Amino acid sequence: MTIFSSLVLATALQAAAPPAVLEAGTPAEVAARLSAAYEPIAEAGFSGIVVVTHDGEIIHEAAFGAANYETDEPFTTSTTVDMASIVKTYTGMMAAQLIADGRLSPDDTLADFFPTAPADKAGITLHQLLTHSSGLPGAVADDAAQIDTAELLDLAFGADLLFEPGTRYHYSNTAFSLVAAIIEQITGSSYEDYLLDEYLHPAGIRRTGYGRAYDAGNPPDDMAWTMAGDPIHDWTWGGPEAGWALIGNGGMMTTIDDLIAWRNAYNSGALISEEARGLQQSPHVQEGDGAPSQYGYGVVVEDHPQFGRIFWHNGGSGAFSAHWREYADTGYAVFAATNTLRVDADAAMLAATGGIFGVEIQIDSRAETVDWDDVDFDRNAATRLAGDFLDLAQGGIEADRRAFVENRMIQGLQDVAPMEGHFGMMDQIGETARSMALTGMTEDPDEGLVLIRLEAEDGRVMILEVNYELVDGMPRMSGIGVTD
Repeated sequence: MTIFSSLVLATALQAAAPPAVLEAGTPAEVAARLSAAYEPIAEAGFSGIVVVTHDGEIIHEAAFGAANYETDEPFTTSTTVDMASIVKTYTGMMAAQLIADGRLSPDDTLADFFPTAPADKAGITLHQLLTHSSGLPGAVADDAAQIDTAELLDLAFGADLLFEPGTRYHYSNTAFSLVAAIIEQITGSSYEDYLLDEYLHPAGIRRTGYGRAYDAGNPPDDMAWTMAGDPIHDWTWGGPEAGWALIGNGGMMTTIDDLIAWRNAYNSGALISEEARGLQQSPHVQEGDGAPSQYGYGVVVEDHPQFGRIFWHNGGSGAFSAHWREYADTGYAVFAATNTLRVDADAAMLAATGGIFGVEIQIDSRAETVDWDDVDFDRNAATRLAGDFLDLAQGGIEADRRAFVENRMIQGLQDVAPMEGHFGMMDQIGETARSMALTGMTEDPDEGLVLIRLEAEDGRVMILEVNYELVDGMPRMSGIGVTD
């Protein structure tokens, strides 16, 4: 799912004695509630756009901050944004249709398409690639790496498997790029050409894609930039075009208008067949032990006790994030995109959910509930881990940052982003932390958590949450959260 999904604003859905199933309001009732529902994320610094639809029709849209902070260009539903890992839903859509058409089979293996696949990977199936159960690592190159298909295959085939294929779930960008390569081999078209010419353009969806939808030499005026002033292609692609570290798994450009049009065409049967939709949106593999959600083919499937059947996917690249979500039993859907890490598209989705179901969204302020101790990072190995991370975020050199990611993060956290994504996350945290003073810390060994409190001269407070796990007796970072 989203890169650095643990970096969402700490929020909680709260309702007094919620019933087993919450009733969504009428479109008029929901629209009337949404503005108030967004107040917490607006106050926390959300910069982006969030749109709610009912039966495919927009009932409310709200924009915050600016798409371009140099020009104060606002976000609109036509602003070009980075759709990040939502690309996987498109890849899964095409694969599902090719399976329904008999051109592919879930049981096809990598060896069927790539004779050079080594023995440990030759038997990985298409189904395993599409459900993050292949054992392949999350990434084999930075998103910005300008690699071609052959280089992707060399890196993927040379990587160590994390587990025996088919035995576990582990989110893998690499797996979806391999699916994209398979689609190219089967269709004889490039991934982008096949997606645009066979699916999106016939449905009138024309601002979604890689190079055919976005000219880095002449980018559109109405596009999102990072809050630091970087254009999307520099941040996401690392240059004028996307390489095969991204193709099929992330990094496409889109607009909220296009995302809504895509879901409407998808649900109406205009894009793929009913058989293919059923195949893609079936709950195939649980997303980890104890997870409430299942993964279909490039889509998360969840049966929520209050909200019913949900289809969704999100994604992020450090500076940008996006989220689409359908509450299938109610007809409501949420579409959000942002150009800030501090309050991401997941937080906007939670706020919109509150408006749809009449549930209060509340900022979870640990600053008001924690008994803070004096700051002493040398107290033990876990607090040293948290202190070292904060130091590197505020100005560490690249070599030291890289060593921290590689040696002091668990493998799962390393895999959720390329190295540049980790550096970008550190930069954004450090930019805020440098203007603040350390005012407290606390540790909960039972939860594997260190909290650091920082406060600015104007009274603003930021809580840095460092999660850790013990690996061979030593703490290694397993998550990072920011609440302000």
